[in-house]
Amino acid sequence: MDEISEFMSGDHDRLDALLERYRAAGGADLDEFASLLTRHMDWEERLLFPALSRKAGLDSVPSIDTMRLQHEEFKRQIEGIRRCPSGDAALRRNLLEVLVESIADHNFAEEYYIYPWIDGALDPAEKTDILTAVKTEQGGHRHDAQNVA
Repeated sequence: MDEISEFMSGDHDRLDALLERYRAAGGADLDEFASLLTRHMDWEERLLFPALSRKAGLDSVPSIDTMRLQHEEFKRQIEGIRRCPSGDAALRRNLLEVLVESIADHNFAEEYYIYPWIDGALDPAEKTDILTAVKTEQGGHRHDAQNVA
């Protein structure tokens, strides 16, 4: 049976590959990355985090609240890169490096803490329902690591 950790970590890998492609291209393809990152964060905020909060019996789980705040920061960072003057390559590189490091730290917390917690807290039917929903929404928009180069 698929685990949420496995699927979501795989999506992190696909997003990381797109971000690396963007970084290597010096700024191309940010829209695709931003769109897929937004979709990933939506899955977490709409499906995963509420399921964990329900299981924990809490309206607010501090570690989940932190993840949500970081999602908002990623959106601001991406907008900052988009608004960066095209002639200022050094600033664009610096902004991008901050985004890359922020996402790496965030992914580590999710992959080694949040996702395993969700997998342990939810029963198999709940996990299946969530995975079915995200895979259905993913639909024909697969971005496997080998397809992003």
